[in-house]
Amino acid sequence: MSFSEHLKGISEGLDGLLGVALADMDGIIVEEYTIDSDIDMAVFVAEYSPLWNTAEKAGSSINLDPPDEMSLLNETTAVIARKINPDYFLIMGLDSKKGIGKGRFHLTLAAAAIEKEL
Repeated sequence: MSFSEHLKGISEGLDGLLGVALADMDGIIVEEYTIDSDIDMAVFVAEYSPLWNTAEKAGSSINLDPPDEMSLLNETTAVIARKINPDYFLIMGLDSKKGIGKGRFHLTLAAAAIEKEL
């Protein structure tokens, strides 16, 4: 299955998806799938890729394992990022907070499937 097919699969049955992308930790998009043409997944990726290092440093300073997932929520949007391995992550934008649980589930499944192909 191609990366594109994995990303499109995330959108099936997930209301409110704005877009989803597979990216590397340097902030480069490998593949993306957008529903809303106004969404620029490159911005999401560029902002989230350095956050992984910050979160890992913060966690290690209090003896926590590196994070697998990060979320940013506000009144109108939810952004969820899920690490696939040390080099790649998935990131998703939703138009509301009500799809977070299902979005996290889909990202977890897709991350596991994509990890096998990387």
